[in-house]
Amino acid sequence: MKNRILIVEDDAIAREGMKLSLEMEGYDITATNGGKSALELMKKEKYDLVLSDIVMDEISGIDLLLEIKRKWPETIVILITGYGSLDSVIHAMRLGAFDYLLKPCSDDELKIRIKRGLERKKIGLIIKEKNRQDAIFDLVVGLADTLNNLLAGISGNHEMLRTYFSDDKEPDVLESFRNASLCINKAARIVDNLCMTVSLFNRKEMRPFDLEEAFVSIKMQFDLNRIIFQYPEKLPWTNGSERISNVFTNIVQNAFEASRDDDKILITANVDPTGEFIEIAFIDSGVGIAPDDLTKVFLPFFTTKDTGQAGLGLWMAYQTVTYFNGSISISSVLNKGTTVTIKLPIYRENS
Repeated sequence: MKNRILIVEDDAIAREGMKLSLEMEGYDITATNGGKSALELMKKEKYDLVLSDIVMDEISGIDLLLEIKRKWPETIVILITGYGSLDSVIHAMRLGAFDYLLKPCSDDELKIRIKRGLERKKIGLIIKEKNRQDAIFDLVVGLADTLNNLLAGISGNHEMLRTYFSDDKEPDVLESFRNASLCINKAARIVDNLCMTVSLFNRKEMRPFDLEEAFVSIKMQFDLNRIIFQYPEKLPWTNGSERISNVFTNIVQNAFEASRDDDKILITANVDPTGEFIEIAFIDSGVGIAPDDLTKVFLPFFTTKDTGQAGLGLWMAYQTVTYFNGSISISSVLNKGTTVTIKLPIYRENS
């Protein structure tokens, strides 16, 4: 998905020049001539970065910055200024601007600052998600133990009552006990999964892992006529364990459930450009995920499927991948498909 950038510049020639230059870099660019119209655009669309002149009519770049940081704090703001307004730049940096450009600036300098700004946004989102997941994990630790104790009491009392009413001839009574048993067993399975996850992450388990193990596991469990594998014959080993195989299996199962019977699932793996990670992608052409749901997919108990499942799979995948110092992300378009991308560090003997 392209990064979206909003250019706010009242000089038409400068505005169109920056727009053309950044579009050639592959960014999705919107350009406007003032702060007021910029705020109207931001109410309708999400932008990753705003590039704004400081001196403008109606709303100055400083006032625009303040409004953006108040309403859209994760949006990166880079300001453009002339040599005579460096005091404004210092003030803007204190108010939350990421960076500034001096007029006139070269295309190369513009592209470098934009790239840095987008990298900062990405890092900020990763840190925010990690903090959120850490808080959720701490909550789950306490919740799993509490629910386990409560379920033990409920199950014991239910069994006593079931035995007491075992001779009851009323069908409704017996049906109620059967339904209660099903609910208790389902809850117990969910709690067992939570307790298992917590116990796994409390253990130190880091070893070199051959991704071929995970791919073989997939090949043994799924219809190979529907899966296309694309990866080199020899991949470096990563940090991991057999839990990575469980993550891959869960993702492929989700892809099968989201796709038509004749749809193909593409699985790719390659060393990323940095040479530090293996990037694995799972690509399907299924029903996709709504934009509002994409922000929730890594939360425990969240599911878009009407299958009666607990909705723990992707949360456990996130916990597993980040435990091994990797990352996981999802991009999706409704009715076109979903891509799950996992990056795992290449194993280093002395790391």
